[in-house]
Amino acid sequence: MLRPVANTWKPASASAMATPRPTPLLAPVTMAAGICSVYFMLCSKMRHWEQVLVLALLSMLLMAQQKPKFEIREIKATGCVRRAAESQCLLLETLDGAATYTFIVAPKPELNAVITIQGKSHQGRSACKQGIPIDITDWEPTGDRCVEPKSK
Repeated sequence: MLRPVANTWKPASASAMATPRPTPLLAPVTMAAGICSVYFMLCSKMRHWEQVLVLALLSMLLMAQQKPKFEIREIKATGCVRRAAESQCLLLETLDGAATYTFIVAPKPELNAVITIQGKSHQGRSACKQGIPIDITDWEPTGDRCVEPKSK
């Protein structure tokens, strides 16, 4: 009986005594493969609820390692105070026009005044829906006024 040789275009290469194919090189064992082999070795002697518990603990351990670190970003900007869509919120349009920040602060600065703010980026949800939400730590007026924005 003739046995064809893989990946050949020449049927003449088929022979009655084909040589065996070489064994492919095996990939190195990874950490995941090591965990799986340990898991299956343990699971052969565990009950179903114990297997679920082991899997839950392993997944929580892996998820805890993948969390990004909390980042606090300091912000210092100078710009014009504008009215936001929400009544308690204010907008600060930077003088260069690169960013618009939204914030809630008491006492409120005058509208169309130029102020300098210091704060941190807001974490979580915000009542203000326009601009980049920030938490103001300090603000002070510069004494200048902005031009009233044109109505559309």
